[in-house]
Amino acid sequence: MTDLDRNSVGNCRLTLKDGLQFISSLLLPLMLGVFTVIITLEQQRISQEQRSQDLAELRLQREEDMNNSMLQRALDKQIAKEQREQDELRRVQDLNISESKRAHDDELAEKQRDLLEKLHELAIETQRHQDTLLVAYMNEVGTLLEKNNGCLSANPLIATLVRVKTLTLA
Repeated sequence: MTDLDRNSVGNCRLTLKDGLQFISSLLLPLMLGVFTVIITLEQQRISQEQRSQDLAELRLQREEDMNNSMLQRALDKQIAKEQREQDELRRVQDLNISESKRAHDDELAEKQRDLLEKLHELAIETQRHQDTLLVAYMNEVGTLLEKNNGCLSANPLIATLVRVKTLTLA
């Protein structure tokens, strides 16, 4: 082999070695770049998935909040309705109690008027009876006075009879 041939084979070897060295020195940064791109893309994908998941959770939370607020509003309406019904029932009961008390008071007042009227009639009847007894007493005493010439103490029997009638009348 000639020098030129050796030189070109050496050059080739050197070139192959240099080429391999050049490729290996390019391969590491290229692999780092590819891995960086892959990792960046994966992180973006994960970030996008996380964002989608967060949005879905947020949407679900908003729906739950709306449902809870609607349920709370319905519950508040139901409670208010029941409270109004209770208040109306209490008002009707109070009205019934008031009417019952007024009717009872009217009945008692009527009974009291009737009783007072009967007492008044009884008092009038008693007074009439006493007046009748007094008139009868006066008539009897007058008759006795006529028979005994105006003197009731002359005859002890007549005097005792007049005393008994007087005490009975009192």
